[in-house]
Amino acid sequence: MTVTGCCCFSLCGPFCWDTRPSCSPLSSPSSSRSQPTSPAAPPSCCWTCCPPGGPWCAVTVMHWYLRPLHLPQEAPPLGRVLAQVLVCLLLFDFQSFVWHLLHHRVPWLYRSFHKVHHTFSSTSSLTTEHSGAWETLSLGFLAAVTPVVLGCHPLTELFFFLLNIWLSVEDHCGYDLPCSTHRLVPLGLYGEARHHDLHHLKSNCNYAPYFTHWDLLAGTLRTQKDGAADGGQMEQFGDLWTCGSF
Repeated sequence: MTVTGCCCFSLCGPFCWDTRPSCSPLSSPSSSRSQPTSPAAPPSCCWTCCPPGGPWCAVTVMHWYLRPLHLPQEAPPLGRVLAQVLVCLLLFDFQSFVWHLLHHRVPWLYRSFHKVHHTFSSTSSLTTEHSGAWETLSLGFLAAVTPVVLGCHPLTELFFFLLNIWLSVEDHCGYDLPCSTHRLVPLGLYGEARHHDLHHLKSNCNYAPYFTHWDLLAGTLRTQKDGAADGGQMEQFGDLWTCGSF
């Protein structure tokens, strides 16, 4: 499902405006920021969009064996499904915020595990799953246990998993799409591709994957204006925005 989402956002590239920071009005995957910051970066795109197969498959088989699926006779009302999906997103957002903050503030955790994900300082859809086994499995575990802890219906789990993957790829896609989720949520309560791209550029802000309230409370929220004040340059070309560093 993640690979499908990556492909969808990659195909949107020629028709959308790019939000990735660059010194030129239109940044491209060949720009200097898009290059790996470590010589040990994998050269193949297959590794960036496919999680480590062995451990992931083993955990999946164990999950199926230890927790056989028993479908209820009736599906829950639509309102309950939507409410449960929202609660799942809020809980997972908090869990990911704590996980992300620790893996940036503790040097050993960053060097040993999370640094792989920051190999590329400019985001694209293929960087969504560019991570090591520990990061993939631990965040996948948090996503899997969230609806279980809340006692959600299997249908809610399905919708939550699909939406969670979609939003994750959207955050890393590097494009501000007309249909982006942040346009549906008022008051700046939801981050976006530029919001997360600023995290990959600065690496000291915007730790929550989706919503902005945890970063606001922790004092780690940064916006495009803050990025410009820190040394970046904000340029507006109609509806196209780019952020570049001098």
